[in-house]
Amino acid sequence: MKRNGKFLVLMAFAFACGWRGCLGGEPASVAQLQNQLEQFAQTNDYFSLPVVVNNRPIQLWPSVTYVKQGTNNFRIVRKPNPLAGQYQLMRTLKRVSGNRAGLATLLSDPHPRVRTLALGAIFQREDGRDLPLIASLINDSSPTFPYLHENLNQQGGWRPLSDTTNSQTVGDVAQRMLAFWGVTHVGGFGHFPGSEYQKVTSSDFAVYWTKYAGRSNSASWFAVKMKRATRQTIPIQPEYLPDIQKVLSEMAALPMPDRAWTELYVLAPQGWYESEPGEEVVSGDALLGMIKGLGPEALLRFLQRQPVSDDPDLLMGKDSPDFVRVSNFMLLHADKLLRPGDADAVLACQYVLRDSGAVNPSWAIGAALAKPKDASKVLRHALAGQTDREDEYESDAGDITGALWRIRGPAEIHFLVNWFYTAQPMINDSDGQQIAFFWAVEAAARPDTKQLIAALVKDPRFDRTDWNVLKEILKIVNTERSVPLVAESDIYAAAPNGLLDERIVLPEWRNLLRREYALPEKPVPAAMAVPEKVLTVPAWSVPIPRQEDRGGQWRLVPSPDGQCIALLSREVVTIWRTDTGKWVWQLPSFRERIGDYPAVPGDVAFKTSGQLLVFDHGDYGRFLTWDLAGHHETKEVLLSGKPTSGVDDGRYSFDRSAQRMAFAGYNYLGCFDTRTGAALWMHPHEGGVNIPAVLSADGTRLAVGGGADFPNAVRLYEAVTGERLRRFDSLGGHVLGLAISANGRRLAIATAANGLQLWDCANGKMLQTFAWHVPGWDMGEPEFSADGQWLAAVGFSSTIGAHVIGVFDTATGKLKWVIQFQTDSSFGANTPLAFSPDGKYLYTATGQLEAWLLK
Repeated sequence: MKRNGKFLVLMAFAFACGWRGCLGGEPASVAQLQNQLEQFAQTNDYFSLPVVVNNRPIQLWPSVTYVKQGTNNFRIVRKPNPLAGQYQLMRTLKRVSGNRAGLATLLSDPHPRVRTLALGAIFQREDGRDLPLIASLINDSSPTFPYLHENLNQQGGWRPLSDTTNSQTVGDVAQRMLAFWGVTHVGGFGHFPGSEYQKVTSSDFAVYWTKYAGRSNSASWFAVKMKRATRQTIPIQPEYLPDIQKVLSEMAALPMPDRAWTELYVLAPQGWYESEPGEEVVSGDALLGMIKGLGPEALLRFLQRQPVSDDPDLLMGKDSPDFVRVSNFMLLHADKLLRPGDADAVLACQYVLRDSGAVNPSWAIGAALAKPKDASKVLRHALAGQTDREDEYESDAGDITGALWRIRGPAEIHFLVNWFYTAQPMINDSDGQQIAFFWAVEAAARPDTKQLIAALVKDPRFDRTDWNVLKEILKIVNTERSVPLVAESDIYAAAPNGLLDERIVLPEWRNLLRREYALPEKPVPAAMAVPEKVLTVPAWSVPIPRQEDRGGQWRLVPSPDGQCIALLSREVVTIWRTDTGKWVWQLPSFRERIGDYPAVPGDVAFKTSGQLLVFDHGDYGRFLTWDLAGHHETKEVLLSGKPTSGVDDGRYSFDRSAQRMAFAGYNYLGCFDTRTGAALWMHPHEGGVNIPAVLSADGTRLAVGGGADFPNAVRLYEAVTGERLRRFDSLGGHVLGLAISANGRRLAIATAANGLQLWDCANGKMLQTFAWHVPGWDMGEPEFSADGQWLAAVGFSSTIGAHVIGVFDTATGKLKWVIQFQTDSSFGANTPLAFSPDGKYLYTATGQLEAWLLK
């Protein structure tokens, strides 16, 4: 079998060489090479593919080995860094890679490690014509050197060596080398050899080689060389420049037009905008100089996916990442590469060439650049197509409006300012369309950019700008000044989730910008209010059952008669007396299972009868009624009309009589009748991950904050019908917490940028702004007293383990009480709050369940 295998390897090698004497090396030379590889096999314990293939060292934490001593004791033995020598091994393999014939022969050596090293040396040649040799060992299942890789665990310190090694076969090595060459659509490396996502089969290679057999070069082969030359690092390191220049010189030696097409394929950047210095091998201007000789006719044929070369890499599928990357570069520079008469042809392509089902906005932008006189019409039409799409690019609208500014400038200021303040984030948008717009404005570097920024600052809606928007404006303004208006370090010090109070800092920045453009300044909000009284000692304090984590929804719900309180913490529901804090009972059902699914409470409420209603958000979804006196379940109601995404992950909120329950999940927003389990209504695409959602105590209004579509807005719904009544969208940051008064008339909204505010639900007007620094993350919901006189909210504290809660008079806005207390550092700002029915006590739950007398 070994002889047959060797014969097949030699046949493959002869085929790759075209039978031109490649197998005619001196026997002594082959024997010497074999001896070298055998020595390498004996002196190396590992074969690190990330090092050998990527041509760069990897980071590895110091390793240890655990040696057992006795029954339960272990001795830790520190090991030398196993990466020592791996980079040197790669360099040694490169030195012996010149003996191609000898290496081909050693692919059938009886020792798996020698075959592995022969593969490694062949790979160092960076010659696509060698791929059949590598592919000949795809199915070699012989174990070889352990695979050494970086550790996925981010924890510091010494690591067991097993965390950074896996077993591998010779075939695994061959497959991963071929994957790096792009033999399949996957590429790159995971940490586990042989995993399906990087598996390359003989059939895969046969299909690949059908396209490339007989070629001396191809664009993707040069791309492999460049990946190894740059080591795929950003920014590119100076010590790699000689290797990079070598690849550039090899491409420059190709005949035209192959040279220009290959350079375009290899060097076109990934992003739409110009890269920062050091991020790309050559600048955009340099690449333009390389490809201008192709001419607009050839470039247009490429954009239309017509043949421009016999290189198979240059006829790409419409959804190919390489086609999107290369075409985007052409379209970004269409004003320099194409003719006005090409604009219609470019626009025609956008309806045929789609990425992920959506029209790539770069086609409209390219057409506008090619024919500037039609830019306003073309780009406004493209912008109109971005409305109500579910499959959009993350920054389409920002890219389009940025191009409109780049091409048309001040002529579009009125349109752009209005778009800027009315644009809503798209469903998959993480930074906001406005941010993408600023990136395009900055990249355009027009001399009249100051006019655009001044118009944005002058607009009355400038007050709603959040940290992300102000950061981009300040970055642009700073480039025009010798001294920054706000230092970059100060900008990022005020980032969300930081220690600074955004409601103070952001208005100060807005005033600096107004002053910059000679505009009237506005008052800055007051600092933290001084309370009438500080409470530090609770009426009673008792420990609650220890939880492994704070996941899920926590809730405190007093009974209608005020005699007991239910605490939902993680997967546990407990009942406590409110006069003494004494533990009464823990519901047993949540230790049981329904089939294979645990019964997990999502929310809890008291019925007017005093019975307890629990929502189990397990796979099926059900309402369970419990008799507290007899400690037994009295009724079960299953959900019907559920959302397709399920109700096992989301936010829930009952009304005071527990007749309705609102649900805000990953995708859906809805309301259920707890008596029948039926969905009163269900709105797709209006939910969100862990967004605030609160139902008024009288069951008439539902307030929902944030969500994928509206991160900086609050929506108010009629709870029974699902009709949207109003949207509060003049907020300057993501919604952190919501509370709605018992009668559904007033709404408390907490954002880091605006602090804590009180709004009128009927007319949408703001009633109060409270001088309060809310936490920038993970905030518990504010809470109204039953009569609406008091509003309690968690406040920011920079001390770990220290908590502060403010209780405000909703009529005057004054801070009546501040509650200060210490708790376990594992508990954050998401402390659940609840007023007693008479408003005399405020209950809190962290490591302790506590009652605070408000007097």
